[in-house]
Amino acid sequence: MSKHTSPAFTNLADYKAKKADEGTLVIKGAEREYRIPPIELMTDDQVRALQDADKDPLAAGRALLGDGWADFEAEGGTALLAIAIYRDHVGGNLGGS
Repeated sequence: MSKHTSPAFTNLADYKAKKADEGTLVIKGAEREYRIPPIELMTDDQVRALQDADKDPLAAGRALLGDGWADFEAEGGTALLAIAIYRDHVGGNLGGS
């Protein structure tokens, strides 16, 4: 006789909040903080930009920082710097590249 078990259920909002708490990278700038979400919470477009970072680092840097890009750049940040900080945070893996 086989034992039937119920499938495990996860509340999506709770899961996303937990991932954000565990994995969000915070870069402290002179004027503000820049937040880069963990890969699980990025949009598909952000992940694709990261996977193509070697071909188009500017797009990857912009994808990482989103609305914070202009401020980051104004503080002297560059796309390659944003990518390097993110690589250090995730151990070198840019979205499966």
